[in-house]
Amino acid sequence: MTGFIKPLRRWGLGQKLSATLCILVFGVALLISFFVMGHEERALDAELRHRGSNIVRTLARLSVEPVLQDDPWGLYKVARDIVRSENVMVYAMVLDPRGDVFSHSDPARFPIGEPLPTDPLTSAALTAEGLLIQVGRDPAGETVYHVTLPIVLDGQRLGVARIGVTRRYLEGSLTRLKRDVFVISALLAALGMALGLVISRRMTRSLERLSASVRALSQGRLDEWILVETKEKDEIGLLADSFNQMAESLRERIREIQATKRYLENLLENANDFIYTLALGGTFTYVNRKFLELGYAKGEFIGRPASAFLLASGDGRAEGNGREAFEARLQAKEGAERVVVVTTSPLRDNEGAVVGTLGLAKDITERKELEQRLLRSEKLATIGEMAGAMAHEIRNPLGSIYTAVNLLSVAPERPIREEQLVLLKTIRDETMRLNRILTDFLRFARPRSPLFRPHDVNGLVEEVLAALRHDEAARGNAVYKELDPRLGPIEVDADQVKQVLWNVVLNSLQAVGTDGNVVVATAREDGTAKIRVRDNGRGIPGEELSRIFEPFQTTKGGGMGLGLAIVQRIVEAHGGRITIASEEGKGTLVEIHLPIRRS
Repeated sequence: MTGFIKPLRRWGLGQKLSATLCILVFGVALLISFFVMGHEERALDAELRHRGSNIVRTLARLSVEPVLQDDPWGLYKVARDIVRSENVMVYAMVLDPRGDVFSHSDPARFPIGEPLPTDPLTSAALTAEGLLIQVGRDPAGETVYHVTLPIVLDGQRLGVARIGVTRRYLEGSLTRLKRDVFVISALLAALGMALGLVISRRMTRSLERLSASVRALSQGRLDEWILVETKEKDEIGLLADSFNQMAESLRERIREIQATKRYLENLLENANDFIYTLALGGTFTYVNRKFLELGYAKGEFIGRPASAFLLASGDGRAEGNGREAFEARLQAKEGAERVVVVTTSPLRDNEGAVVGTLGLAKDITERKELEQRLLRSEKLATIGEMAGAMAHEIRNPLGSIYTAVNLLSVAPERPIREEQLVLLKTIRDETMRLNRILTDFLRFARPRSPLFRPHDVNGLVEEVLAALRHDEAARGNAVYKELDPRLGPIEVDADQVKQVLWNVVLNSLQAVGTDGNVVVATAREDGTAKIRVRDNGRGIPGEELSRIFEPFQTTKGGGMGLGLAIVQRIVEAHGGRITIASEEGKGTLVEIHLPIRRS
């Protein structure tokens, strides 16, 4: 039963209506047929009983004279003629008052003068005073009405007339009637189904269109939604008109919501700040397109803890309403970090319960770098003023010492011993070294503005490398060139650029020691002339690399640590930038970017 009900639930309204009408009409037809057949069966039964009563009366009337004359043959002819004349007759007989056979329509089976076999019907018939109708079955199993009537003359009972009437023809008539009733019921059921289909089609056509439109709207397929038009203005027609109005209003609302959603998505995705949401557990549930600048795909953030990418670098401060602000470092895939200011606020559901966190991280890396540059510039300016003053104060007596030493070295009137010559040479060399240091101080304290002229960067590299071949640091080392011929001339100060190249390449040669190699390459990249100096030397420790451009930071004996500070100042004066990447034991890479066109 359950297996039948499940597919029945998936029937359409038209199918259910047609089936209901069919069952209803068929049931009504069967009910009417049941009453009609019952009435017909009762009528036929009454008619059969009435017919049997008439026949037995005729047999009793015609049997009086043969009984009085004791004429069995005459009685036999009467019984035989009655059985032959009536198609419903099974037998006809006359019994004497004792119950013995006086005459029978089948004398071979029932001889005259012999009693009938034990038969309760016979016993009841012999004791009856009037018409008696009893129901029994013959040996063939057919239902037989046994009709008995006493033969009476002048109040004297002469015997008993008895006949058997079969229901065979009655049942045949009932069978034919049932067949006719079934055919009529089937025709009525088919007519009901057809009528149900017609009615349901008229009713459900509009409902089907309503259902299709509702599905299209519920799935957001606004372009597939169509107006439901009905000619009828009944309840379904009014429902269709109300639905059309509702659907049109709903479609406009959905379009407004979708437009608002697209606007907000574009606003979030194209924002210049990092925008994200977190679940209660602190894992990412959404990140905007800005996060792609870190080198990750969006899927690499979703479901992962924020602490894996966002490292707080300071204590937060509360701003009220659950909002909090703090400074943090945002980790990029390649290892670089962005300094950001993060503002967070709780996300709440309709009941006001906190379900997550909304975060906005503003990139302040450039601002931090500018602050560091400003701080460094102020520091350098202070140092420069002090260095300039000291250099002037020291250089004058240093020049006097150098002149006096030269005079003593060439004085003819007083011979100088060999030990004195060594001391004088030491004084002269140290004086010249102090002079070079003071020169670097003055160059650092009072940098000269670049004198821009078109120059071939490749040519400047060639000149510096040619000069460095004679330097002691270049002995035993190989210097390779990978110069891009498409680079062309750019506007630079040639002397300052050569000073930059000299310092950088010389540092690389000194770092590789003996049997090392240095590669100097040029290329055109993103509107800049890029100069790369790569060596396979000992590398720079991390703590020193972070302070590499600060003044007076050096690991070499005899140096003051102003070389790279001067290099950075020259590159920045050209509107470029310089970066250094290094790993201990693997070497160092210096990249210098100079703008091809001056703005």
